Amino acid sequence: VRIAYTDRDGRYRFVNLAHEKRFGLSRDAIIGRTRNELSNDGVVAALAPRIEAVQRGEPQHFEFDEPIEGRMRRIDSQLIPDFSANGDVQGFFSIGIDITERSAAESALRDLTTTLRSVTDAIPSSVAIVGTDARYRFANKAFANWYGAPREQIVGRTVSEILCEAEF
Repeated sequence: VRIAYTDRDGRYRFVNLAHEKRFGLSRDAIIGRTRNELSNDGVVAALAPRIEAVQRGEPQHFEFDEPIEGRMRRIDSQLIPDFSANGDVQGFFSIGIDITERSAAESALRDLTTTLRSVTDAIPSSVAIVGTDARYRFANKAFANWYGAPREQIVGRTVSEILCEAEF
């Protein structure tokens, strides 16, 4: 987890060990410098609207891609404004978490879900997945046709709701 504090001029005033590793520099070499002075990889330009928003006092939470050690990494980032006693934004805190592996797993899961939906929709038999809470998690096209409603009206409902309605 990368944690830093950046002043109104975009200069680092605090960084943790993760930032030292990120830039390959000591804290003393980072403090007082801007992100562009440390690594002009285009990330600051891409994040300019987010930085402008946090400097207006609007907290930001977003994901972005960043080159680190020659590889593109996915970063979950939060920018939190720091208000002075008179209400002006005097800087912001930033938190960055490398979520590259999680993002790749979510993408693979989405692909698998798409494949599962395609396969189950191609077969004429009704297929449904019910969770331990007795709620439908998935219904294929044949199941939705049998029930007489779109999947969106099935998923999330209980088995007893669906079966009782289907019997009458």
